[in-house]
Order: sequence, then C-alpha cells, then structure tokens
Amino acid sequence: MDRIHRSYIEHIVTWHCNLKCTNCNTGSPFQPHRNDDLSIFVRDLNIIGKYVDTPYIRLAGGEPTLHPEILDYLREIKKAGYKSNIATNGLTLPQMPDEFFDLVDLFSLSVYANNNINYEKIINKLEEKGANWRNVTDVDDVLKFESMQKFKDNYKWHETGTFIVLDKYSKNTEKRVQEVYTPCLLKDMCHSFMNGKYYKCNISVTKGPQYDNMGIPTDWDFAEEDGFDFTGDNEEEIMVNLRDFVYGEAHKNPLKACYYCEGSNTSYNVPHGQYSKETINEIIGHTRDHKKLDDINSTFPVRITIKNI
Repeated sequence: MDRIHRSYIEHIVTWHCNLKCTNCNTGSPFQPHRNDDLSIFVRDLNIIGKYVDTPYIRLAGGEPTLHPEILDYLREIKKAGYKSNIATNGLTLPQMPDEFFDLVDLFSLSVYANNNINYEKIINKLEEKGANWRNVTDVDDVLKFESMQKFKDNYKWHETGTFIVLDKYSKNTEKRVQEVYTPCLLKDMCHSFMNGKYYKCNISVTKGPQYDNMGIPTDWDFAEEDGFDFTGDNEEEIMVNLRDFVYGEAHKNPLKACYYCEGSNTSYNVPHGQYSKETINEIIGHTRDHKKLDDINSTFPVRITIKNI
C-alpha cells in the first residue's frame, strides 16, 4: 500500500502542564489533570505503521515529561522501530534520569521569552547529555545564550516573545470557518493519533476538554467528529479513505474544531506570559457565566509568577 509520508506524527500524553502560559495552543492552564493510557497508545502504535510512513513519534502535551510512565512510552517507541521526539518546555529536564536522555532521539524545546525561566540551565543539561535538540519557538531570544551560538533555526511560526491566539469561545460562521481552515498551517503540520483515530490537528484532541472545563458551549465532540478511525479490518479501504482524509476531497472540509478556533494564519499574536492560579480561576468563572467570551486577553492581564529554576 502507498502509505502517507510524514516527517513525524504526534501523540499527546498529558493535557496538563507545569507552566500556565497565556494563550497556550493546547489550553493547558484550563485543562483538567489528565494522563494518556499507555496500553491504548501501544495498541495504536502497532497499527499506525500500516498506514503512515514516518521515522519519528513525537510525544507532546501539555508537558509530556509529567506523565508518570514517560519512560515506558519511550521504550515502546523504540520497540516498535521508531525514533522518539519529545516536545517539552524543558523545566523537568535537569531532574530527568540518564535513561530518559538515552531514549530520546530528538528534543523539540519550547523557549518562551518574558517568563524568567533559566534556559541556560536547561540548555546546558541537553549539551551535557549530548542530546540532539532544536528550538521550536523563540529563535531570537534563545540565541543570546553562549551554548546556542552554533544554533540556527529558519522556521518561525510566530513573532519572538509572543503567542498566537487560537481560542475562539463563540462559533465561527460558515464563511469564517472556511477562511480560518483553508490557509491554516496546522491542518498540514500537526498530525497525530489518539484512541484509534488519526487527526490532522491537535486542536481537535485538546480543545474539547479545555472548553468543557471552562464551561464553553460547543456543538460537537471534536475528538469524536474530527478523527479518522484506522482500527478496522479492511486495510486497503482504510488506506484509500485515510489518503482522501489527508490529501483528497475530504481534506477541503473544515474540522469541527475549526468552528471554535482562530486559525494559525488568520489569528493575531499577544505577548508571552504566565497566568497565576487566581487569574485562571477568575477566567473559568468568567467563561462559565458566558460573559464577553472573546475578550479574555483584555479583561485579564498577564501576571508573571514563575521563578527561575
């Protein structure tokens, strides 16, 4: 069969995080504490290769290193014949065991400006372990570190020192959702698998629990509606339909999650920052009362609370 070719495919292992970033694209500050089921991951990992040709399985979150079985996930990736890529903010790396660094083939490090995080300590740990790593966010900011002078990344999807705003707390019109979906990078970039389904965008996996917890009403279960089930017995039929889902006529149709998303190419940027727990609770109370849902950024100012690690 002519499989789908991807440079990597993602799997979300945690919905929560040890940072509380404003406008986190997975909504982690507002997510319930939730860990993925390792046994279902292993089942899917042993099926997905029939349909997707990729060298890397990328573990993401939330913050994936918070999963208590993260080493088991990495071992299973190796056992299945893949390389491992982990998307991390790096805060836990100085405390991770040696086996963790031995198991990870590539670190995708998120560097966030304006947050008072000691990235020198994180980067030095990666260098000490001889880790293969790259920065995926604030390229300009990270270059100021001596250990990063050799580093150059020509991929930036937002301005240094900012987050892109994706959350949309009211439903897009049919016209607007097509405007959001058609140029969006995420539908072609952030493919993942979860619970027997293939997703073109992680927003479909993460936004449902976030909006539920915030009391945001939506018309659909995004994870149920937006995923393609690859667990059936007719492999040839699954392959044909999956290719259409990813490349064909079906790929022209917006995802249900797009009705509640600003889109990567049709949104705007706001400065990096960290919410305090008090502000998060205020926002959840605010959204559950359905008051000015799309005006959160101006209603609740960023409050930096994180300390240097």
